[in-house]
Amino acid sequence: MTLRPSAADSVYRQLQRHLDRQPIGFPPSVKGADIRLLKHVFTPEEARIAVHLSHELRSLEEILDGAGHLVSSLDELEDHLN
Repeated sequence: MTLRPSAADSVYRQLQRHLDRQPIGFPPSVKGADIRLLKHVFTPEEARIAVHLSHELRSLEEILDGAGHLVSSLDELEDHLN
């Protein structure tokens, strides 16, 4: 039985797909364990920001270039990342 994702889960599905494109990968789970795990680790705001991260080391300013529309300042971004 496959669980149907809710609209609220879409940010987590987007993050799962992003993580799956990274070198180690994070494949989807038929029963939704992947989304449950991501919900346990990330708030929705953190998940939206995490989609703009990669395995490569980048400065806060570089991350802000991609995720700046999600936060109001560099300090707010830093708080979310911490």
